[in-house]
Amino acid sequence: MAFGISYGVIFAAVLVFFVLSRIPDCPVPRTLFLIDHYALGVVVLLMLFVNLADLALLLARLCHLVPTPLPQGAAITAGAAAVVLSVVLSVCGGIHASKIQTVDYKIQMQEGNGATDAMNIVLISDLHIGYVVDEKHVEKIVASVNAAEPDLVCIAGDIFDGDITSVKHPSVLQRLFRSIKAPYGVYACLGNHDAGAGYEDMLKFLDKAQIHLLQDESVLIGNKMILAGRKDSGPVFCGRGREQGLKGQCPPRLPKTARIGIKFIDRVHQWATSVI
Repeated sequence: MAFGISYGVIFAAVLVFFVLSRIPDCPVPRTLFLIDHYALGVVVLLMLFVNLADLALLLARLCHLVPTPLPQGAAITAGAAAVVLSVVLSVCGGIHASKIQTVDYKIQMQEGNGATDAMNIVLISDLHIGYVVDEKHVEKIVASVNAAEPDLVCIAGDIFDGDITSVKHPSVLQRLFRSIKAPYGVYACLGNHDAGAGYEDMLKFLDKAQIHLLQDESVLIGNKMILAGRKDSGPVFCGRGREQGLKGQCPPRLPKTARIGIKFIDRVHQWATSVI
């Protein structure tokens, strides 16, 4: 009973602070919001592992592996294990998320006459700049991009974390993006999180950052390849500042091009990209 009440109070407090963090210009310190976001992960994992522990104990009782009623020590041990596992996984996840992950791919494409060429493309996915990701992390991403010496840089959506008003230093971020060195430029499309009340400000931000936005359109890159960008068909704030994408409309077919080296740089994960 005591555990249930404590868990309920903590869970409610974490949710309240999470909702407050989504209110523009909220006076609560950013540090507290960062703690709350990580605490939310711990609470969700804890809820999962506590239920799994209860299920395991139930099956153990049904199989007569533990006595009925359950000894208090066994219940405390299972609960403690769930707490420790939740905290450990959250800490490991936070450390992993702070590192820039890169994956290299080689794609062989040839013209009909057998001629080949090479292009190095860097694809960045799911930045989610705003509530948690700030200019310090973006600075590390830009450094990794420039170290790859790309010919072209693509940002495959979810640039912002649902609301650009959470970005505290937009001019610093714009300067960082402008420092990307790519002869053919930096291109992007919008993801489902790039929406909300600050949608128009997002467009202005990208323009000042010298990021070329592709919205259901394509562009020829160096007479070598066609780059197409889609609007996401399901924005998380559909109807609030961004029109819904055109469902079912595919980007133009790409001609066979040269051999292309692609480096994926992602904060946490890779998703199917909206940029080709």
